[in-house]
This record gives sequence, C-alpha cells and structure tokens, in this order.
Amino acid sequence: MPTFFAPLYTAQLLVSAFLAILFLQSAIDKIVDRQGNLSWLTGHFAKSPLAGFVPLIFGVLTVIELAAGVLSGIGFLALVFSHNSAIAFYGAIVSAVAVLCLFFVAFGAYIHTSAFGHMSEAVAKSDLPLFFGNGFRTLWLMDSAVQIALALVFAVVAMKPNAATRPIVILVALVPLVTAVFIYHFIGNFIGGHIFLAGGIAAVFGGLLLRAGD
Repeated sequence: MPTFFAPLYTAQLLVSAFLAILFLQSAIDKIVDRQGNLSWLTGHFAKSPLAGFVPLIFGVLTVIELAAGVLSGIGFLALVFSHNSAIAFYGAIVSAVAVLCLFFVAFGAYIHTSAFGHMSEAVAKSDLPLFFGNGFRTLWLMDSAVQIALALVFAVVAMKPNAATRPIVILVALVPLVTAVFIYHFIGNFIGGHIFLAGGIAAVFGGLLLRAGD
C-alpha cells in the first residue's frame, strides 16, 4: 500500500485534486453565469469562422469540464480511501480532452493575434495618449509571440526530454503561471487564465518528472 510521501502517489493525489478544483470551478461558473460567459465568447468570435457555433461549443465544453471535474474529484477520494488510481486516471484523460478543447476554442495565439485589428480600433477611439496606445498594441502582439514561443518550447521538451533540464522547464513554466495570476487579479474568472494555469501546472509536473539523466 503506497504511503502519502511516496512520490508517485503524492503526485497522483495533487494532480487529481488540482484537476477537480480547476474544472469543477470552471464548469460551475459556466452554468451559474451562462449568459455572461456566452455573451463574452459570442463577441470574441464574432469575426471568426466559429461565430455560428459558439452556443454549441460552449455547451459541449461545459459538459466536458463538468465530467473532468467530477471524475477527478471521485478519483481523488478513491486514491485517499482505497488507493485505487483507475478513476483518477480517467479523470486525467477527460481533463486532457477539456484542455485541448480550451486551446481549440481559444485558438491560442491565432485568435489573440487575429483580434489585434478590433483591439487597435478600440484603442484609436479611446482617449489614450499615442505612446500608451502604441504600447498597448505592442504588448498585445508580444503576448501572441510569447504564447507561440512557449508552445514550441514545451512541444520540443515533450518530444525530446533531454533537450532541457528540470530547473529550466520549471523556470519556463513560471511564465504561464505568473500570467494566469495577473489575469485572475486584473480581469477575474477568464478562460485565458484557465488555459495558462493548466499549461503552467502541467509543465511544472512534467519538469518534476524529468529524471536527472534525461
């Protein structure tokens, strides 16, 4: 029987608890504030090919997140009381599907970059001084570049673990984690924060699982 301090068992407990909290919170928010979330997504995708599918995608994503949170929560309890990791494993699989859906819905850096024109128009109509307006445009595109760079770095490390050391992976993972903190602080409950948080946590655990010889 594994002890709480066994590395693999501890990691399973922490990951299942994290996934349960993350996706239950996100799903419940989508259910409680459905109109608000749907309104934001509809506006965000107004000029994209997905404009007519937002309600359907929103509903599917809510169901997947709820399933991921419930399975992960039950899996956590099963790990604690019976040391059975099967349910937690299925919860992690559904959670992975939910994260993939989030990336698909957000379209990652593409959607962020494609919204540049709309954001630039809003800045032009505002009373921001020229310097601050141009600075905001620069930060918007710079954020897209950082997202692309992070995606490439994590993809390379995932395919070739010896391409980076454990401290480097964890250090790079701080970028999406800190970004998530700023999003939650200044914007609040926002899909971009969930994506950065999930990606950052996954990168940290991936770094911790790297063997010294990898």
